[in-house]
Amino acid sequence: MKNQILGIAISIALPVILTGCNSNQKSGIATDSTKVSIVHDAADSLAKITVADTTTPGDPVVNGDLAHRNPSIHWPEGLSPEKADLFAHNEIFINASCSTVWRDITEAEKWPQWYPNSSDVKVLNSNTGILEKNSLFTWNTFGIHLDSTRVHEYVLNNRLGWFGYTKGLKAYHTWLLEDQSGGCKIDMEEIAMGPGAKAMHAKDPNAMQRGHQLWDNRLKQLAEKK
Repeated sequence: MKNQILGIAISIALPVILTGCNSNQKSGIATDSTKVSIVHDAADSLAKITVADTTTPGDPVVNGDLAHRNPSIHWPEGLSPEKADLFAHNEIFINASCSTVWRDITEAEKWPQWYPNSSDVKVLNSNTGILEKNSLFTWNTFGIHLDSTRVHEYVLNNRLGWFGYTKGLKAYHTWLLEDQSGGCKIDMEEIAMGPGAKAMHAKDPNAMQRGHQLWDNRLKQLAEKK
């Protein structure tokens, strides 16, 4: 079974070096030396795995992030970290207002300018490139093209969550922003289900967590420069 899973796995390499950051004394902003390398063979693409969206997940194969999940995050009915095939939790404190952070994470078409694990982001039902309630968008991340992504939860400066779909994979990604003294605390969590999620876990159980930590680190740099 393990070999079968690996046979459908996308080739993902996310060598994230979180300890090699340099300090920019003049601006007070950490400069991120993290590197991301995403390599995949078209023949192994998740887009070639055909399953129904109604795939029933098996036993959860999540990593240790489950113990750190934020109980204040809202999950759509029928979806929860405990039932997921893959789960990632990340958090960070940003020395900027939540409204500043919110603007950066909702300006989706600008993500590739500062988050290298994203490309070709297109908001389909708006010409602003900004995510709103019920926004539809397509994009590439972790070497996967997500055919359809739909914003489900939208609470200004506070909560943002979306469904993401491609053949073989169904995901729900959510952000929780909380004002704290001196800045904004960010919790980012995502669950994924289906054979694509199981393949990703088999290839590297912590790839999603590392990719999202990169997203947080780059978001922190971006917001704190303003």
